[in-house]
Amino acid sequence: MTEAMRRFVSGPGVVDLVTFGAGHPGAAASGARVLYERLGLTPAGAAAPAPKAAPRQVYRKTIAYKHARQKTQYGGEIAQDRT
Repeated sequence: MTEAMRRFVSGPGVVDLVTFGAGHPGAAASGARVLYERLGLTPAGAAAPAPKAAPRQVYRKTIAYKHARQKTQYGGEIAQDRT
């Protein structure tokens, strides 16, 4: 997820992610909610229930800056701040 955000999110904007709700049996077992919080997403309210009425939670991360990617001579990329 960190790599995908680095490559595809240039900001400013918001990334919303829907995962297990706190009351879902797989919420603690999967570790997904802890992972998303470690990646800087914060709980942002309930999402519409999944099939079979399973609770779901929205996590959100605000991207507050713009950056451009510049190719390096070695084929990699570097981010340049464009604020």
